[in-house]
Amino acid sequence: MQRGSLFWGLVLIAVGAVFLLGNLFGIDAWKLTGPGLLILFGLWVLWGATLAPRSAPVQSLTVASEGAARGRLVLHHGAGVLRLGPGAAPGELVVGEFVGGVTHSTRREGDTLQVDLRVPTGNLFLFGAPWAWHRGFEWTLRLSNTLPLSLRLESGAGEANIDLTDLKVADLQISTGASSTILRLPANAGSTRARIEAGVASVRIFVPEGVAASIHATGGLADQRIDRARFPRTGARYQSPDYETAANKVEIHVQTGVGSVEVH
Repeated sequence: MQRGSLFWGLVLIAVGAVFLLGNLFGIDAWKLTGPGLLILFGLWVLWGATLAPRSAPVQSLTVASEGAARGRLVLHHGAGVLRLGPGAAPGELVVGEFVGGVTHSTRREGDTLQVDLRVPTGNLFLFGAPWAWHRGFEWTLRLSNTLPLSLRLESGAGEANIDLTDLKVADLQISTGASSTILRLPANAGSTRARIEAGVASVRIFVPEGVAASIHATGGLADQRIDRARFPRTGARYQSPDYETAANKVEIHVQTGVGSVEVH
């Protein structure tokens, strides 16, 4: 039985028992429900701190490209650490190791193979437990550096180190909460469009030498540090002088709430 199901089963039993006692002995069940749930939650936390397993399962996954001409990768990561870069062998779209596990699905749309990766629902409950807040899910992914790719990442609190330098990523979307993200953009992918939306976050973006960029950054209380020597301000954007004619270029849209944005 999954620990999440066990916990919620105990909650239902406890609430039912409180109301049963209330009916039998004329006790105001509502006055006991809140304290009872707090006691049960405290016992769950103590169990986790003393008896819960200290190590998480590690799952390996390889998804073949299946003859596709391009790939689309959608990641629903949750909280934890994400590392993403090149390194998949010929004929492979994505290879990875997933601390805490992963579920995946694939879908073929014409010449494009889409891969969806997400945290398992049972482990999501376990890793959301107080004794596991410091750990989260640790994913390491290696992608094909020969196929044109589009990436979409949705994550919560955690760290992300995304190295696209040697990948052919044409479209990138990142949506994250309280996080620290280091992003290295493609060096030889032609035209790349990147959109980053972050809450309370630190976002550091590195544009390879020889790649032009057009940058539009907005944020409520975000500290913006853009390399103006490489990307002079032009109206509401920061843009390389040769952006329009560059063979390799990136269009960057960054929106943050509170935190910092750096583009180098």
